[in-house]
Amino acid sequence: MVTSGQERFWKLRRTTGWLIAGIFLASLLMLSEVGTLLKAVQSSGQRSFGTAVFSGFDVNPLNITDLVDALELWRDTAAGLVLLLIKWHLFADLLFAVTFAVILAILLRWAGARNPWSRPAAGEAPRPWRRRYLTFGFIIPALYLLFDLMEDFLVWGVLVNGELADPGRPPLILMRSVSLAKWIAVLAAFIVLIAWWLKEDNGSVKAAGQAIRKARQGGEQSPPLALFGLIVLV
Repeated sequence: MVTSGQERFWKLRRTTGWLIAGIFLASLLMLSEVGTLLKAVQSSGQRSFGTAVFSGFDVNPLNITDLVDALELWRDTAAGLVLLLIKWHLFADLLFAVTFAVILAILLRWAGARNPWSRPAAGEAPRPWRRRYLTFGFIIPALYLLFDLMEDFLVWGVLVNGELADPGRPPLILMRSVSLAKWIAVLAAFIVLIAWWLKEDNGSVKAAGQAIRKARQGGEQSPPLALFGLIVLV
């Protein structure tokens, strides 16, 4: 039998989940807007650049030509505005990194064990935290958060404190390398998610399909499933 205290606990968990989703979505929209505004900084005969030039995915961190060109363009056109936009980007990215790391942990927990957002049945034993979740569900989101925060720290130190001056190749290569590590952590998380959901022995595919059908029919949605849908949509 579920007590009133347990009922409040599960309601609090669901409310917290949707609060995390709201902050995640708001920060994502803010990051998109800042990137659009940075691209609006243009000069005759030169390309425009968004935030992807210093935080986007690039398999070759040694290729910093675009970043150097962006710094030159921003420095010569609207340095004050660009610095302000980068600061807003860092603020939004801090919120995004924390909430996205939590979302990854929830998704990995959900895929690796059982849906943590549904109440256990009466008399059901507490759900075990499986070893594979402790390995992947914590380490991968923690690595992502670490690399994202390191990237933000480098962007602040190299671009903001340096006032868009060219710091030379080593700091820029380090910044792009940390950014690549961040994206690799995200890719690893989704590879693990897909691998776990495709395992027939734990019924994840069937359970996910049932949850999707229930959501399409207007039923109650699981926050992890809804968050995953938002990520795919964006």
